[in-house]
Amino acid sequence: MENLEQRLKRHGAFWNNEPVDRPMIGICRPLKSSAPGYELMGERSVRPEDVDEELYQAYKDCYTVCTPCADHPGDLFYTTIPHCGLPWYEILMGCSVSFSPGTLMAWAEHLADNPEELKQRWRLPLKKDDQWLEKLRFILRRRQEDFPETPIPTVLGRGVLDLLMAAMPNEEVMTGLALKPDMYKELIADLTGMIVLAIQEQLKVLQPFHGGYANRRGLWAPGTACWSQEDGATLVGPQLYRDLILPFDRKIWNSVDYAMFHTHSAGLPAMIDALIDAPELECVECTVDANGPSLDELIPLWKRMLEADKSLLVCLEEFSDHVNRVVRELPAEGLAISVSTDNPPEYDYLMGDARI
Repeated sequence: MENLEQRLKRHGAFWNNEPVDRPMIGICRPLKSSAPGYELMGERSVRPEDVDEELYQAYKDCYTVCTPCADHPGDLFYTTIPHCGLPWYEILMGCSVSFSPGTLMAWAEHLADNPEELKQRWRLPLKKDDQWLEKLRFILRRRQEDFPETPIPTVLGRGVLDLLMAAMPNEEVMTGLALKPDMYKELIADLTGMIVLAIQEQLKVLQPFHGGYANRRGLWAPGTACWSQEDGATLVGPQLYRDLILPFDRKIWNSVDYAMFHTHSAGLPAMIDALIDAPELECVECTVDANGPSLDELIPLWKRMLEADKSLLVCLEEFSDHVNRVVRELPAEGLAISVSTDNPPEYDYLMGDARI
């Protein structure tokens, strides 16, 4: 394995699309089912006072599907994600959340049936002394105390469209964006302000790791960084996303030095043009879905990304020959690959022959 200085240099080259000898390859662990939140609280709504040392300890060793392996991270950095099973942005918005048996994360309940109700019931604008925001700071501080030598990312950053769909029924959001765009723009602007403030407040607590920050996929950036996503964008279509959502996503990306946007391979074809045209976005992550486009269809799209000077992280949920094809058919500059496996022989291959 390369030493720390070499790894940091390789990550810096990734973000800047600089010439390299090979792409980065990292290893993530498959998600194992766990439900510590339900075991502590049952199915009742989570309260601010529930976010305490007991909940923190219950989730201290939990991880999500995209966490790099601690012992075999490859070129990526092991990161410890401070979620405690909670969808933090939904909570900051005002949603009630509760745990279910066998689930790692709590689920948010709808706040309202329409925009008028939502504006009356949510907790925006978010204030810096908000009790839930202080609970998030508490979790971040505890994580840093227990893992002082490990980069700690900001929590999962769902985008404005995903948050609207958490707050209201999907049908209302999809029809409302088309029929009431001005009203929805007001909601989206308020959510954007909440997200940017939440990112800024987290970065005030988190200590830089060698002058930069890592995201939840284990990519270190030589400056402030965040992760964002809009999984709901595939439901509203490319034109509505470009016209109503993208301008606000760009404000979120512009709030940090290095922004990564999570996509699924099933939704990437509809979003690629908008993402390429956004200068505030440095990197696109693409999780390959089993029921999505084939690799024959995806590789040309990924090439377009790289040729447009967007860094690209390809995430494979299982070990397969896809690794070899991605390494062989895409340029190494700006490319990283994350593979989910817990099979030691596959570790050796990924860290050896697959890199050649």
